[in-house]
Amino acid sequence: MLSESKIVGELLNIKSKDMPVMLDIEQGNSWLQATNTAEVNLEILGSQISQELISYAVSPLINNLANDSENLLNPAPSADQFGNYSLFD
Repeated sequence: MLSESKIVGELLNIKSKDMPVMLDIEQGNSWLQATNTAEVNLEILGSQISQELISYAVSPLINNLANDSENLLNPAPSADQFGNYSLFD
């Protein structure tokens, strides 16, 4: 059985295991119901997939909590978790 995050991650072409979700108040309340099935949660997430999202690489320095700068959110060349630049995305 596939998890909701894996299915949605594939739909959005997300390569990270940590995936944020954007929900309005009503959707958030629905999401937090312990009785939800996977299908219900996918339906909640499905309404968000149509939003236009932009993804881009950021500095690997963002992984260190000691770093606190808005510049960490600026687009950066593709790099691995050690800061080594990648030739291919």
